[in-house]
Amino acid sequence: MRPMNLIRTRTIAILLALGATTALGCASEAPVEGASSVASAGTTAEGLSQALKTILRDLRGADVKTTGGFGRSLASHLDDVVRNAGDDVTAQRSALKSIFGVELPKDITPSEFTTSMKQAFQHQYEPIVKGAANAAGAADNLSHVDSIVADIIEGFPDIVKNLESSGIEGSKAMDLLLAVAWHDVGKMMDPAYIESIPQVKLFLASDAFQAALAKVPEPFQKNYKNKFILQVLCHEFGSIKALEDSNGLKESVVKRLVTFIEDHNDGSGNPAAWWNTQWKTIFNVEYPAPKTPIGFVLAALDRARQGSLEMLTTANGVRTLDGGVIKIANNTRATGKSLGFVVQDSIVTNNARSLEQLRTMTQTKTFGELLVTKFDFFKKAIKRNQITQDVLKGFVKSADPASDVVEVISHGKVVQITTVEDFFKLLEDNWDELYAEAALRSP
Repeated sequence: MRPMNLIRTRTIAILLALGATTALGCASEAPVEGASSVASAGTTAEGLSQALKTILRDLRGADVKTTGGFGRSLASHLDDVVRNAGDDVTAQRSALKSIFGVELPKDITPSEFTTSMKQAFQHQYEPIVKGAANAAGAADNLSHVDSIVADIIEGFPDIVKNLESSGIEGSKAMDLLLAVAWHDVGKMMDPAYIESIPQVKLFLASDAFQAALAKVPEPFQKNYKNKFILQVLCHEFGSIKALEDSNGLKESVVKRLVTFIEDHNDGSGNPAAWWNTQWKTIFNVEYPAPKTPIGFVLAALDRARQGSLEMLTTANGVRTLDGGVIKIANNTRATGKSLGFVVQDSIVTNNARSLEQLRTMTQTKTFGELLVTKFDFFKKAIKRNQITQDVLKGFVKSADPASDVVEVISHGKVVQITTVEDFFKLLEDNWDELYAEAALRSP
C-alpha cells in the first residue's frame, strides 16, 4: 500500500510559532558499472563479514560522477544478490543475512529494501546524469552520503552489537542504512516540490522568514529562497515527501523511516549549533531533537561528516580530498558570499562548530550515554574533526570575510587564492604534510 500524507507536524513549537494556516515519478536508471562483480561471501567468525570487506574494497571508491558513487553501487550490488537468490523470499533474506549478519525487519522484503535503496540514490544521481545546474552540488552531497554509508558498513558489527546491548533489535541497523539512503534526497528535489509541503508553507508565510528575506538584496532573493531555504534548511521535508511518494514500501516501514530521518541535522541541542541558530533566526522556531535512538544515531553519523576532511583513494587509485566541508563551502559560495567568508565561516568555523556539536552529543541525556558514546565510528569522527581543525590551522593564514582573496601557506610559502576550487586543490597538495603534523598532536 502506498503511504499518503505521512509528513507529520514537527512539533507543537512550530504550530505555536507559525500558526495553522506532486506525485514524484521514479527516476530513470543508468547502469552501475562493476557493481555486480562483488562476491557475496559468507560471514567470518566475528567482526566484519568477508562480504562487507569485499564490498568496501571493490566499491568504496566508486566515482560519483560516472557511477553514482558507493551508495548507488552498493544498492545495485545488493539488488543483484537478492535477484540471484531466486524468487523465494526466505532464500533472499538468507542471502542478505549472509552479508550483514542480521535479518531484515519482518515488514520489509529484500526486494522492497533494495528497490527503495536504489530509488533513493537514483534521485541523488539524476542531476549529475542530466548535467543539471545543480550537478556539482549533487556530486558533493552524494560524496557526503557515501561517507556515511561507508561508516555504517565499516562499523556494522559494532552498530548491531550496541543496538542489541541497548535493548534494540539488531535488524534496525538495516533500517538505519535505508534511512541514510533517503535522508538527504530533499537537497536534490526541485524547490517547487519542497515548497508544496504544508510545513514548509507555514515557514515561508511566517513573519520571521519574511523579515529574513527582506534583508537579502532583491536580485538574490530567489536564489536565497530556493537554494538555501528550501534545498538546505528544509531539505529533510523534501526527503520525507520523496520517500512517501516512492513506490514499494509498506506504510509501516515508511512511518518508521520518517521517525529516523526527521530532525537529523543536529542532535546536540546546543543553542549555538548552526542548525539551531538558523532555524531560530529565520523561522523563529527551535530545531527539534531526534525522537528515537536510531534517529539519534543517524544524526550522529550525519554530523560526524559535516565538519571534517579526509583523503580518499578511489577505485582506480586516484587520491582525492573528501568531506562535508567541501560540500558546505561550495553551497555557501553559490549563494554569493565572498571567498573570505566561505573559508572563515563554512570551513574553519564550521569545523569548530561541528567538533563542539559532536562533543555535546555525548552529553545528551536522552540518548548520548546510551548509544553514541559506545560507537567506534563516533570516536573516530571526533578524532577526524580534531585533525581537520589542526590541518586548517596550519594551512589558512588569513581569511577576511569581506574579501575575495584568502592567504594560505603552501609548502612554507604564502599563496593568495581567489576560488574555493583552488583552496581545496592546494590543501589536497599539502595534505600529507599537514596531516602528519596534526596526527601527532591528536590524542
